[in-house]
Amino acid sequence: MAVLNPSIILGPGDWSGQNTPALWRQAAREQGIYPGGTAGFVDLRDVVEAVLFVLEQDRNGHRFILNAANVSWRELLGEIAESIGGKPPTRKLAYWQSALLWPV
Repeated sequence: MAVLNPSIILGPGDWSGQNTPALWRQAAREQGIYPGGTAGFVDLRDVVEAVLFVLEQDRNGHRFILNAANVSWRELLGEIAESIGGKPPTRKLAYWQSALLWPV
C-alpha cells in the first residue's frame, strides 16, 4: 500500500460544500481581508494522475507528497476574486485574529 498526502485540493465538483468552496464564497463577499501566511495547493486532476500512477506502478511502501505550489492567501484570494469579477483582498488579518477565526 502506498500513501498519498495531498495538500489542499482544488478542482471541479460540488461547490455547495464547506471546505474548498468556502474560498470562493469568501472572495465573493468582498470583505477585503485575508489571513497571513501561505498554503500548498494541488489540482484534483494531478491527484487522480498520482493515484493511477501508484496503482499502475505497484509502489507499495512508498509515500508521496502531492503539492503543485505554495501560494500566499492574499495571492490566492486575489486570483479567486478576479476569476469571479470581485475585488481582491487588501487588509491582512493579524495572526491572533486568524487564530480566533480558524475554527469558524
